[in-house]
Amino acid sequence: MRKILAWILGCAGLAGCSDTPDIQQPLVPVSEAVPSRAEGTVRVATFNVAFFRDEPGALIADLELGNHPRAEAIRAIINSVDPDILVINEIDYDEEGRAINLFANALGTDYDFRLALPSNTGVASWTDLDNDGRSDHAPGTGNYGNDSFGYGQFPGQYAFAVISRYPIDEAAVRTFQKLLWRDLPNNLMPTDFYSDDAQEVFRLSSKNHAVVPINVGENTLHMVLAHPTPPGFDGPEDRNGRRNNDEIRLLMEMVAAPDANWLVDDAGQQGGLPPGSAFVLAGDL
Repeated sequence: MRKILAWILGCAGLAGCSDTPDIQQPLVPVSEAVPSRAEGTVRVATFNVAFFRDEPGALIADLELGNHPRAEAIRAIINSVDPDILVINEIDYDEEGRAINLFANALGTDYDFRLALPSNTGVASWTDLDNDGRSDHAPGTGNYGNDSFGYGQFPGQYAFAVISRYPIDEAAVRTFQKLLWRDLPNNLMPTDFYSDDAQEVFRLSSKNHAVVPINVGENTLHMVLAHPTPPGFDGPEDRNGRRNNDEIRLLMEMVAAPDANWLVDDAGQQGGLPPGSAFVLAGDL
C-alpha cells in the first residue's frame, strides 16, 4: 500500500465558518501550511464546506448558475491542498448525485469519481423523538424536523459525499444509515427519555455511517465515514451528547469488529471490515 497522508480542512478554512452560503469569505493561506508530497503518497482530506440550502434542489440550481463567492473560496482551498481523495461534509444530497457532480466539476481538477451518500437528516420518523407528546414535527412544519432521525429541514440536508482521483468501488460501498441505536451493545441511549416506540425506530446515525472502498492501484483503501451529531443542543438527558458518543463508538466497531452479528448494514451484511484492511477514518467528528 502506498503511503497515506491525511489532511483535515476544518472551519478555519472559511473565516468564521458562516452558514450564509454566498457571503464572500476571506481566504486563509492554506498552501503555506500544506506539506510537500513524497512520491507514492496518497493524500486524503476531509472538509466541512457548509455548502447547503434550506430547500431541496436549491443547491443544484445555484451550482448550475455558477459564480458564487463561497464556492470560489472553497475551490481555492481544495485546490491548494490538492487531495487525491476528498470527503465533503455538509453538502445537500440528491439521489442522482447532481449536486456533488456539479461541485466536483466546478473545482476544475480531475476528480473523476464521485459518490453522494444519503443522510438521515430531515428524514421523518413520524414518532415522538423530542418527547413533547407529538410525532408530527417533520421537515416543512416550521420546527426543523425535531422528530426526524437527524436534524434537517428536508431529507438529505447537510449530507456528505466523496470525490476521488482513484476509482470508487460503488458496488462494495456499505452504509449503516438504518442501524438502530438500541442495537449498539452497551449503548448510552437515555431510555428514560425515549419512549418504547421511539426506541424501536430511532436510528443511531444522525447522518450516515459508511465504508467506501477506493481502488488505489492494486490495493483497496476503505474510507470509513461519519458526521456525528454535535454533543449539545439538548437537555439534562444529554441525548445528543450520548448519541455523539455512540456514533463515534460505531466507527470503532466498524473497523474493529469483523464478526459482530449485530453490526448489520443497510443491505443486510453483517460485521465490520475484514482483518488487515487498510482504512482511513474521515468526516466531521
